[in-house]
Amino acid sequence: MEWLVEKAVEIGVDRIIPLRCHNSERTVLKTARLRAIMVSAMKQSLKATLPQLDELTPFDKALATTASATRYIAYCDPELPRDRRQLLPQTLTTANLREEIAIFIGPEGDFSPEEAQTAMEQGCVPVSLGDSRLRTETAAIVALTMLHAQLLTLIS
Repeated sequence: MEWLVEKAVEIGVDRIIPLRCHNSERTVLKTARLRAIMVSAMKQSLKATLPQLDELTPFDKALATTASATRYIAYCDPELPRDRRQLLPQTLTTANLREEIAIFIGPEGDFSPEEAQTAMEQGCVPVSLGDSRLRTETAAIVALTMLHAQLLTLIS
């Protein structure tokens, strides 16, 4: 988690919401330590603002607090047809890159089918990050990098 937070700050996120899901292994989060890492990463990468770091948040509450955002869920379930999961960059447009975007990355055991279904019923777009099954922290960095690269392409 420390490595992920450091890299996310360097990439330039505005907010990090650590999720507590059905399959989560983590039940405690040392936010003071994470904030110190964030400050260091912010200074090193010359970012002007410190991202918001939420406490460990139940998934349903995170869905509610991001209701106004364009929301994506990276969900690995092989039962979800490929045609329902585009690669993340294919879903990004100039219009939605100017809005708030939330990307939900599942815990170590992925989202439960019920969590994924709830997210999609609430408007989250299911996306793929590629053909490999990625660890949680790797998936988050891949998603952020895809978003960042697409943003740079569209604004240049």
